[in-house]
Amino acid sequence: MALSRLVLTWALCFSSLAVACGDKEGEGTDGTDAADAADGGDGAEDSGEPQETVYPTGTRILLYYGNGGYPLSGAGKAAFETIDAHWKDSYGWNTDHRDAWTEDLSDYRMVGLVAPGYNDDTAFTSEEIAVFAEALANGTRIVIFGDREACGAGVAPALVEALGLRMAFTGASASLNAVVQADDFNRSHQVSAGLEAAIRMKEPCYVDPTSGSAVVRDNNNNVLVAAAQVGNGGDVVLVGDFQFMDDASGYLDQGDTQAFADNLAIVDPSFGTAGERRR
Repeated sequence: MALSRLVLTWALCFSSLAVACGDKEGEGTDGTDAADAADGGDGAEDSGEPQETVYPTGTRILLYYGNGGYPLSGAGKAAFETIDAHWKDSYGWNTDHRDAWTEDLSDYRMVGLVAPGYNDDTAFTSEEIAVFAEALANGTRIVIFGDREACGAGVAPALVEALGLRMAFTGASASLNAVVQADDFNRSHQVSAGLEAAIRMKEPCYVDPTSGSAVVRDNNNNVLVAAAQVGNGGDVVLVGDFQFMDDASGYLDQGDTQAFADNLAIVDPSFGTAGERRR
């Protein structure tokens, strides 16, 4: 844990001009230092000037199926050819699909973990967590997608906690085969900025934001999407479902579902929201 703490501290609070790391606008915080939380400490209150938020410069997207994630598919559920082509055609961003770990995340603006813990409970190692921490320090967004069969899996919450955050899937979800339309958006957050029509998900996991911010709720006030920033770098986003953007569902054509998927990859608000770019 000493090595993990050292790497996390370097990666998350790397500027010598500030005493502590700040938060993105619209995201909650409990004042906990990420490195202290990862090592079991109590954290410290932010007493320095806010740092400028770091945004990613990478031009690729990674969807990762390892650590017990939902199996990579060539068709149907967990096949993402439609959104891959859209991101490439609209933004010039290529998407990589991997079920084996990569130690270099520097090219990626967004890293999506597809239902980790669905198949097995293989945890991320301290070395892999350090790679995530470095990516976050460089502004990369880490998105953890849930699946109804893995809402209670321990892989995702262990990773989130190791990154110094308190946020998790609750273990509960919408009923089997339920199609949920959600239009209760926290529009101050980049992930839901510019969304107007409902987004559609299938049997999503529910999220406890705790130290993060609720970003999307359903009409029963269940949180479906939550986010928390790590220092002044990238954020971790929990999304209760991945089928909203796969080829099987066809939901990308419904409401603002595609705009929501785009916002996840856009990350940088100066780039404009998906809705603004449509207009």
